[in-house]
Amino acid sequence: MRYFVAVALVFGSLVCAYGQGMIRVGAWNIENLGSKYSRDYPKERSSHGYGIARKPKDVAEVIRNLNVDVLALTEIDDNDRDSDTRSNSILDEAFEILNKDAGNDWHYELFAKKKRRQETQLTGIAWNKMRIQREGRRLRVPVVDLECHRYSEWDRHPHAMKFTKGEGRTDFVVVPIHMKSGFFGENDLRQRQLEATSLKEEFPELQAHFDDQDIILIGDFNMTHKNEDAGKVFRNSKPRLFDLNYYDVPTHVSGKPLDRCYIPRKQRENEFRGVRRIQILAPSDKAKFRKALSDHYPIVLEFKEMADDD
Repeated sequence: MRYFVAVALVFGSLVCAYGQGMIRVGAWNIENLGSKYSRDYPKERSSHGYGIARKPKDVAEVIRNLNVDVLALTEIDDNDRDSDTRSNSILDEAFEILNKDAGNDWHYELFAKKKRRQETQLTGIAWNKMRIQREGRRLRVPVVDLECHRYSEWDRHPHAMKFTKGEGRTDFVVVPIHMKSGFFGENDLRQRQLEATSLKEEFPELQAHFDDQDIILIGDFNMTHKNEDAGKVFRNSKPRLFDLNYYDVPTHVSGKPLDRCYIPRKQRENEFRGVRRIQILAPSDKAKFRKALSDHYPIVLEFKEMADDD
């Protein structure tokens, strides 16, 4: 059975409730947030978002209704005009709006790309300090290029951050993912395979660094189906991961299942006990959502809080 949650209104009222004692980790590609003329380029259709600035109140409304503890961010542009910092004015305003609500204290960090001075399509993580605690510093995952080509493997360099519900309670590591785009090109498929391979090779380092087995890979994998070579790497090479969008439910306006979440198979009987699917929050009016917000739908992983198992 496919796990698909509709969004009742254009900007985000969900038809699902937040379960008591549950942790929710979301991901959202907000399509070049901060650069309105990079959307739908080069076709430049305003109906698809070209030239349409996102409104912080609309972004805030979507995040509010996701009801997440942690949100992995992709395609966020650094538009603060300060080369020494990374921030986004729309996110700043959106979280300022959210933090006026009781029970909210949102913070976020944006991460450097492979070329550290680049300011577009950054990944990042936001978290609500009233519901979850960050533990330690982020880690820039030490992935390396496996082949020498004209393209750059892991241009959107992966970073990891650990969170906990408190002493002796559930803790986990979140890695926002934004892999190479391109649906059918041989080079694109190969690059995603290489990116998956190099990231899997760092899993022992990730687990050792954070002293934790509960690694969550979540975000925009740009895979059109689960059996791309990259997907086979994630699922079949050790440590084996479980694809929580295994049934290829669409997460993009094109109808493609680009957004996914992978968790370690062994942990499905521990921290992620009973988890089988991600929630995919598709808007009821996809055309309005695409124009006003993004071409990607948010996704959410929900699992029970419990005593820590590692």
